[in-house]
Amino acid sequence: MGNYRDGTSAIAGDVVLLAGKVRRIETGDVVAVIGSGAQDAVRVEDGDTLKVDKILLSNAAETVAKLWTFTVGVATDDISERTADAGVTVDSVELKDGEVDGVDMLSGLWRIVKKDRVAVTRTNSTTHITDTYTVDADSLGADGGIRGRVMGWYENTSGSNKSFIVKISFGSTVLFQDTDSIASGTGKRAIVVDFEMFNANSTAVQELRALIAIGTNGNATVGYGNMDIGGGSGRVHGSAACTEDTTTDLVLTVELWTSTTASTVTLQRDSIMLELNGT
Repeated sequence: MGNYRDGTSAIAGDVVLLAGKVRRIETGDVVAVIGSGAQDAVRVEDGDTLKVDKILLSNAAETVAKLWTFTVGVATDDISERTADAGVTVDSVELKDGEVDGVDMLSGLWRIVKKDRVAVTRTNSTTHITDTYTVDADSLGADGGIRGRVMGWYENTSGSNKSFIVKISFGSTVLFQDTDSIASGTGKRAIVVDFEMFNANSTAVQELRALIAIGTNGNATVGYGNMDIGGGSGRVHGSAACTEDTTTDLVLTVELWTSTTASTVTLQRDSIMLELNGT
């Protein structure tokens, strides 16, 4: 229980004077503390138990001068700033508008925005293996970018060369498309496609660089696709001019496919990962 103003202990069933009226405190009562002076405070001593269902503050600022340590922590889904544009300070660290002590912790960092490890396979099909990601408006700024890595394998046992095609689009612009003619062989060739697209110091001008690496014919001792790159198959490419407006939402599309329908030709995309660097 709490103590009265003179320091004596309150006990169950006491009759008290509240706002000029005499009444008995019953279970479930709402206690109204009127005034702002120190004499109107309710004091709880060490070892006392005070259970309050509701506290009504009248004509007084809802200010708590001091909160002692909560030994079991504070559980809440949201902490909001009390004063507009003031942020929230925790142990001398200010959290405000997505910044920590005035530093945007996401700006300038690469962060994973898409990761898919589910294999997609095409055999006897020219149907594209397609991955997309929507780049949110203004998320790249003037010099941000998005980079990706696509990994998989290609097998051609048809007896003749067959083509493997990669296409990267941004918005309505085809940034990059390349066709590689791959000779027939008995093993799966590892494929790695690395690329980075970035705003070239403008929210409406993009550039892209891409590297395609295709393993030599023949399986590795364990797994598939030797790590060495086949002659002419490791190639670095630039991009066509691109002037998409990144202040609007735009879709990045990555497509892989083969040039023929044959049961002896298989393309598999094992994984794709995209990272974004921006505002």
